[in-house]
Amino acid sequence: MKLKIFAAFVFGLALTGFKTGEFGTVDIFYNFETTDIASGPDTFELFERTSSDVSLSSEYAFRGAYSLHIRDRLSNGSFPEFQGYFPRVDGGIVEIGFALMTPAPEEPFNVAMAGDGHFNLSKDGLGFWLINDAGTLRHLSDSIPKRLFTLTAYQWYWFEISLDITKGEYSLRINDEFGLTLIDLKDQKNPINAKNSSVNKYSFIGDIEDQGNANLYIDNFALRTDYADSPKPLLAPGRRALFIDKWNDYHKTIENLDFCLPAKVPYDFLDIYNTDGFDELKSNLEVFQSLLSSPTPDYLASFRHESTLLTGIAKWADGCRLLREDDYSNAIKQLEDARDFIGNTPATQLSLAIAYANNAQHYAAQATISLGQSHWPNDTRWLIASAATGFIFNRIDNSENALSSVANSIELDQSSSQSLMRDLGWLRNPAAAKLRSELTWSPKAEGLIIAEQYYFSLLWQKRYTEAETYAQEIIELLADFEIRSELWIERAGDAALLSLNLERAERKYLSALRYQKERISVLQKLADVYFLDNRADEERRVRESIYGALNYER
Repeated sequence: MKLKIFAAFVFGLALTGFKTGEFGTVDIFYNFETTDIASGPDTFELFERTSSDVSLSSEYAFRGAYSLHIRDRLSNGSFPEFQGYFPRVDGGIVEIGFALMTPAPEEPFNVAMAGDGHFNLSKDGLGFWLINDAGTLRHLSDSIPKRLFTLTAYQWYWFEISLDITKGEYSLRINDEFGLTLIDLKDQKNPINAKNSSVNKYSFIGDIEDQGNANLYIDNFALRTDYADSPKPLLAPGRRALFIDKWNDYHKTIENLDFCLPAKVPYDFLDIYNTDGFDELKSNLEVFQSLLSSPTPDYLASFRHESTLLTGIAKWADGCRLLREDDYSNAIKQLEDARDFIGNTPATQLSLAIAYANNAQHYAAQATISLGQSHWPNDTRWLIASAATGFIFNRIDNSENALSSVANSIELDQSSSQSLMRDLGWLRNPAAAKLRSELTWSPKAEGLIIAEQYYFSLLWQKRYTEAETYAQEIIELLADFEIRSELWIERAGDAALLSLNLERAERKYLSALRYQKERISVLQKLADVYFLDNRADEERRVRESIYGALNYER
């Protein structure tokens, strides 16, 4: 028998926590009454597998005809999840309200909010966490699971959570479906007991460890914040900006280089006068490797070693950390200290050049690069640093001139082809510290890195036709050596899309998908093509292949 609870009076009572005018209008509201809810990077994403399900159900509802049903199967290798997104909140208040019911209280589920640190007990990680532990509902405060009450099967509960991001605290109120207040807590420490820990996502999920048969219903989800400025409206289904614009912004952060170029081999930390340093690093190999593996700030702050060389490398690692955090002045101080300890080495000089550039010390950056190129003329990383500083100082023409002669005379040989694309991975993903630390530099691979820089120098100048033509030349060059070229096919599509040649962009993206049919970056921009071409059904099909689709339960 279907059970529907049209509890208008309860809903009205529940919404009293959202006092009219106190936080403006509700930013997000889902009543789950229709499938016309666009998934996407700025709305929500569904995670499910064949024996898991996230769908709209008419079996039970808190108010209206439908609710969101999340169900899992024991040990099916995955767990279902409804994960929603909103613009990051770094301070002030975030309020959420939702109705929840489970027919099986003994089966586990989780409700949480988090930031860029994801659902972890770390800064900008978990901001709120509800846990169903075998029928006992708990919340995690100051990393301690605290009991709330025992859940009753088939009973709806209304939850109101108010997070004070600035204070690192929250209040929690829970009513039953008859309006009785079961829980009313104030001033609870967030899970990590940290102030100013941002949030930008929420999650309703089954059993994280896949040890149960989750079964829960969610209805009438509402979220509001006290943003100083209202978030940008959705520009396209599920997103506040086109995917192509987001990818371009991402690549611009690469061109505006604000991280240390990879250093791995001992000689990157040895100046030309240090004849014993290699043996010193070899005898302390474990410590040396730990300093190249994105060490934590605490590790670096407490690092002590009798070796002057290792102490200098620790200062270099800390300078690189500060550079990634955009603390340029202190990064320069640490990197200059590192240079005082270990001398003018490729690692210290490259990093200092980038730090000087980001700190608007143009002449210091150029002088450092010139010195480096004279000492290590065969190290093409200096060309990359030179091009990057040109982008940083908005000197696109100079950057292009530094690159064009190399970019237009790239040569490959068969021996370099197998590792070529792997070697480019660090530049496309500056967050992949492990990949950067494992990068092996080869002159042939560096040629394509420079080609990448040159392509983007054309793109940022809006010389899209030239960028597409250059990408096609690289595709043909790679084809001569039977190297897969889907990345450059995608780039040719990007240039075509930016010039609004939608037909050619579609053709390029579909060609790239023949190599890797689930390549997300290509699918995202193909969705842009269909959106701009007013092909709504195709846009939805492609977008939902990435972010999932809310369908009615069968």
